[in-house]
Amino acid sequence: MPVGKPATRREVTVVALAVGGVVVAVALGALVLLAARGGDVEVRLGSDTWEVGRAENMADAIAAGGPLLFQDLSGGDRDIYVSHVGESPDAGWYAFAARATGRDRACSLVWEPAEGMLRDPCGDATFSPEGEGLEQYPVYVADGRVVVDINRTGERGRPGGDGDSPPDSVIESGTPAGR
Repeated sequence: MPVGKPATRREVTVVALAVGGVVVAVALGALVLLAARGGDVEVRLGSDTWEVGRAENMADAIAAGGPLLFQDLSGGDRDIYVSHVGESPDAGWYAFAARATGRDRACSLVWEPAEGMLRDPCGDATFSPEGEGLEQYPVYVADGRVVVDINRTGERGRPGGDGDSPPDSVIESGTPAGR
């Protein structure tokens, strides 16, 4: 039977660290699997709300050119119009889907300034600046900024918000929760 030279202190340290690393990796993997099986884990990335911009500036821009179209830049197809109706920049805000349910992006609504309406280019339908009949998103003004709750939708045909009252996810100070 061959007899080798004894292991050096460095070799023993390297082997001990490697075994310890494997044990830690297995323990972490088991914890992740255990947490995932619990069913109570909710992964949430990003914010529930979208701060669109300063209410006064946006109200002026909408008065001059009609509702503002914001395309979904996250790779999805949830394009949104933001509209303002009335004199006060603190009220009269609406956020709604940029096209009728079931339509693709080629059918995004178009603002018709002469009519004061949004027109579906793929059909005969027209919609008011409040987006009645379209999927609505709650919208409110907090600290002079327009905020849209992009993860909640209102009933079809009803405005998403009047700009006066923030949704339940807003704390008493008027600032969205989690900010």
